[in-house]
Amino acid sequence: MWLPPAEICNAFSYLLSCAPCEAEVVYKYFGDTFVLGRSIAARRRGRPGRLTQRHPPRFPPSIWSIHHLQEYNLPRTNNNLEAWHRRFETVVERYHMGVFLMIMEFLKEEHRTQQEVERIIAGSNQQKKKKEQIQREQRLATTIARYGTASLDDYLRGIAYNLHLGAANVDEPNISVGDVTSDEN
Repeated sequence: MWLPPAEICNAFSYLLSCAPCEAEVVYKYFGDTFVLGRSIAARRRGRPGRLTQRHPPRFPPSIWSIHHLQEYNLPRTNNNLEAWHRRFETVVERYHMGVFLMIMEFLKEEHRTQQEVERIIAGSNQQKKKKEQIQREQRLATTIARYGTASLDDYLRGIAYNLHLGAANVDEPNISVGDVTSDEN
């Protein structure tokens, strides 16, 4: 999420208040696992009734929030690592190899990595991004830079418009968080 970890709980509660009833199970799972933690009812000694407490979430927002990555222009995914792994598997062409062969392949990979480092030091351009990706990254950076100056709803919609999920068209946004509220409320 593109919010500071301390703000994620409030944003999650806001989104939950706008969510349709059909999404309750999904929100419960995400709340219990990633945001709020699992709720437990504890008995109070000597007093009637129950006190509701929460276990910490299994994966708290401090682990998965990517707000700080944008600030330092760091990658938000591990796609580079996955691409390296796929390339290494292709070069090696074996799934089970001996220790000696593995060491030899790692030495070759170290040599390739050193060549890449030298190429970057020499000022050669890194892998080029597509124009569409560059524009989306710039729009996202602009939206994130406006954090705190816009309402939470507008900020989250701005982020959502710039996510590339394959089906969304950024030029024609047609849904907002407020649009998904249930008519039954």
